[in-house]
This record gives sequence, structure tokens and C-alpha cells, in this order.
Amino acid sequence: MEKKICAYHAEDLFFHHTVSPWRDPKKFPLHAHEMNEVLVILSGEGVMRVEGNEYELFPGAVFLMRDGESHKIQVEAGEPYERIAIRFSSSLLSHLDPKGELSIPFCERRLGSGNVFRLRSLQGLLPSVMELGENTSSYRIRLTVTAFLYSLLVEASNQYVSEEHSFGERKELGKIYEIIEFVNQNLSKDLSLDAIAADFYLSKSQLSRSFKKATGSTLWDYVLIKRLFLARSLIREGESISGACERSGFREYSSFYRAYKKRFGVSPNQDRGDLKD
Repeated sequence: MEKKICAYHAEDLFFHHTVSPWRDPKKFPLHAHEMNEVLVILSGEGVMRVEGNEYELFPGAVFLMRDGESHKIQVEAGEPYERIAIRFSSSLLSHLDPKGELSIPFCERRLGSGNVFRLRSLQGLLPSVMELGENTSSYRIRLTVTAFLYSLLVEASNQYVSEEHSFGERKELGKIYEIIEFVNQNLSKDLSLDAIAADFYLSKSQLSRSFKKATGSTLWDYVLIKRLFLARSLIREGESISGACERSGFREYSSFYRAYKKRFGVSPNQDRGDLKD
């Protein structure tokens, strides 16, 4: 049974320290978040796939994913999977860092490139967050997690600027990464299996197999996640709901509405905040 050692949730900051027994890979589906994420692996080994790029999952690894960056975890059977996850909005950093230096490791790289870090400061910083538990006050949790996050991001940013961290190219995926880039740049277009297979001169079966192997997800699930995140962003920027539906590539409002509500737990109207269902 999964054990939540400590959790905190606010509009601009989400934190949890969790231990999970081994679970079938299907229990960790491809997903993305609306905020930047720092994921610290405490125990467990396996594979992390970020936008089709494969990384080793190992204790001490620190993964950085920016908002909307899809990822999927596959943990090997045996050792429990323990991690600390911190998701945060850009506003959390802006007061401390108006120049955006701490955001560099998130925004100044290609999708799926340079997501994993080995941070020298990690072991010295971990005790403060490991001591947080159910009886810790929300204020103390927020204070501790924020300090921990700032310290990690300072080192990650310094590694990037000094080129100590290799943000090099992705593993060679050939046409699959070309397809991933194409999807992200053309979400309003026809991204059906038939259309993409024709555009990239692949058979549908070959495309399906290759995409699933690279990302751990079907092409359609990947496209759906990206379209829904785009639609929500557009709605929150003031776009009409029908406009967001069209611009994010949905052809039928009913299917858009159902998918949106399933993904985010609210309807597009509720999310916009100025209309009622």
C-alpha cells in the first residue's frame, strides 16, 4: 500500500514525500503537470521517459520537468519506490529571483533534454525535508520545502550556467523525435495516426510500435495530453472556450468537454471562472 509520509498543497506549491511498493507500469501512466516539477528519487531503480527520451532512474537522481513536459516512470520490481516531489508555479520564484536565473534549467533546453541532475548539495539538504510528517504545521512544511527547493535550483542553475551539467542532445530517436516536435508545434492540425504516418512515410503499425516504445504511451494519449494543456492555457489567458477548443485541435466540442473535465476535474466553463455550467 502506498504511504504518504507528508504532503502539502497550495495554489503555487505542491509537495509530497511518498513511498510506493512496486506497481505495474500501467499504474504510472504518461502524464504532465501544469507547474514545474522537481522529483527527487530516494529509492527505486528503473527508467524515466521524458518526451520520448529515456533516463536511468536511480537513488539520488533529481529530475526537473517544466510545465507540460510529459513523462512516464517504470520502476523495477523489488525495492520500494520512494520520492520527494515538488511542483511550483513561476510566481513562487519571481519575488526572490526577478531575473529568472532559477528557471534556466527548466526553460533553456529542448523538450526531453537534460532533465536529470546529480546535485552535490542534495545529501546535506535532505534531512530537513525528511523530518517533515503528518504532525508538522502547514507553515513549517511550506517554509522548509521552499528553502529546500531554492537551494536545489541554485545549484542546478549554477551547473547549467557553468556548463558542469550536460544538457546535451537527446538519445537518437530518428523520426520519433521529429514526430514529437511536429506534434508540439502543430496541435491544431490533423494529428491522427493516419495523417502522421502518411506525413512521415511510416506504416501505422510501425508508427504505433515505435512511438509506444519511445514514450511508453500511445500517440493518441500523448496528443490528447498536449491539446488539453494548451486549451487550459488559452482559456486562462482569456480565449473563448470555443476558440480554445478549436485552436487546440479538437473537432467536436462534446469530446473536448468530456476530456477536459476528466483530465482537470472541472469543466472549461468552471475553469474560466466567469461562466457557469
